[in-house]
Amino acid sequence: MPRTRSVLGLDIGTHSVCAVELTGTAESFSVTGVGWERIPSPDLLEETILAVIGNNNLRTRNVVTAVSGRSVIVRYVNMMSMPLDELQQAVRYEADKYIPYDVDEVQLDCQQLGGVEGGQVRVLLVAAKNQLIEEHLALLKSVNIVPVMIDVDLFALSNAFEACNRKGSLASEGEAVALVDIGASKTSISIIRGADDCFTREIYTAGNSMTDAIASRFGEEPADVEMMKVEPGDAKAAMLDAMTPVLEDVGNEVRLSFDYYENQFDHPVDKVFMTGGSILFPGVVEALGNIFELETVRFNPFEHLDKMAHDDIIMREKASEMAIALGLASRIRGMQP
Repeated sequence: MPRTRSVLGLDIGTHSVCAVELTGTAESFSVTGVGWERIPSPDLLEETILAVIGNNNLRTRNVVTAVSGRSVIVRYVNMMSMPLDELQQAVRYEADKYIPYDVDEVQLDCQQLGGVEGGQVRVLLVAAKNQLIEEHLALLKSVNIVPVMIDVDLFALSNAFEACNRKGSLASEGEAVALVDIGASKTSISIIRGADDCFTREIYTAGNSMTDAIASRFGEEPADVEMMKVEPGDAKAAMLDAMTPVLEDVGNEVRLSFDYYENQFDHPVDKVFMTGGSILFPGVVEALGNIFELETVRFNPFEHLDKMAHDDIIMREKASEMAIALGLASRIRGMQP
């Protein structure tokens, strides 16, 4: 009988820290803990991480975290078919063709995608700068966390969807699904079809740009606008109008990504699932759906998983922000007992 274990996915963003704990086996698991805290200021990041863990009794030592941003490079390349150990050596030898850094400056990994065609395979190449990894580990060490794995949040996003779609209730095997996460400082795009990650991209226009647009319209400080976004009241329509140019910029960039995918794979994007704290403002998902001209819905991961946790407020009000943390925790599926 498989041994039960717990894994904590810890998503450390620029606006908030999110945590999801999964307990079970690779085949069957439940949400047994959640945590969310807003980061009051960058110098209080350590205290915020400790509060998320301590205030919600999240004690498992199996912690999976992620890195992201401009110092993480993701490439999809075609290479000659070869055994995995030889492929890893070949990728490292030829990395300078695909990444803008010296190979000694990065942590490098790769994964073969799909089968062999014409003697070649499609390879996912990921590189993260050593400095980024070292800074991330130093932050975790300062709060007494030693992660069992450091992931990339773009892949955590797709892993969260796959964990929720095990029964095919969200999308069928042949459908191409776009996952669009609009956070505070960046918008992440991941397009998957079945179990295959087909396309990833980050755009550095996101929630902060929306906040700045509203602040400029209303003559308010960005910190005050963040509070207004939570309870817009009668200003809701005017605030949505103020952020519309930003939504159009984001939507058009995402639409260009869809076009690229469709040209590369000769298959349309069928559905769009939205996540991230910035989609919570009324009308944002609908406005983006109009730009995409596709079925566009808010993704609530907790609607599709067994739950033993009892923090209904976080699971109800912060669900859209928890997808990456869930995707990190879903690495439970690949861990050895």
